Amino acid sequence: MRAEEFPPEAGLPDWAPESTLLELRMGSFAYGVDTETSDRDLLAVCVPPPLPWSDFLPGFDPPLRPFETFQWHGSPGVDWTVYGIGHYVRLCLENNPNLLESLYAPADCVLRAKPVGRALREARSLFPHRGLIDRYLGAAATNLRSAIGRPDGSVDRRRAYHAVRLVDIAEAFVRTGEVDLRYRADRWRAIRAGEWPREKVQAEAENGIALVRELAPGSPLPVRPRSEPVRNLLLGLTG
Repeated sequence: MRAEEFPPEAGLPDWAPESTLLELRMGSFAYGVDTETSDRDLLAVCVPPPLPWSDFLPGFDPPLRPFETFQWHGSPGVDWTVYGIGHYVRLCLENNPNLLESLYAPADCVLRAKPVGRALREARSLFPHRGLIDRYLGAAATNLRSAIGRPDGSVDRRRAYHAVRLVDIAEAFVRTGEVDLRYRADRWRAIRAGEWPREKVQAEAENGIALVRELAPGSPLPVRPRSEPVRNLLLGLTG
């Protein structure tokens, strides 16, 4: 799949295109549930230039802030999110679901990968830990409440899909320490198509949450983040 070029009208810093080390298509495509009308959700990771500390005058110059993230909602159906590598790696280590999953995105999601970007993905096993359980199940519970709590009794299909998918991905991580982001795509597509009634959505999500909690003590995931190995990885990639 061909890499997308940053649109000039996006207002991205001039240095970003050349310093981009990883570009991925995420969203519904990464989970195998996209359709012809699906948006293109693009995620890029770049190496920002060093801050000009040698010219900085404390108390006179505005505070220096490192580049962390940039978002652009541009042409219809295309959304960009660009992360500085340090911010991206920290959020992955915190097991932010969207960013942790980007390390596990299928090969056809990779639009561009320089050696540093490939090395980062190859080291993905350093990132997941049991902290993801609360992150995933909390997000799943929030989506479930929105999915089934509508006054008219109908199901919000998008929220229902997110609730069940988050539980399914958490289960895979807890069981095996890794995940195939499309391993239950068929059932996720069925939810998005409105084929699951309210009762089934609720039962599958709630039973899945309970199962993940039950499996957690025997999970191969480490209890705490592997901060030092990840920090050493980042130093090695950017030093």
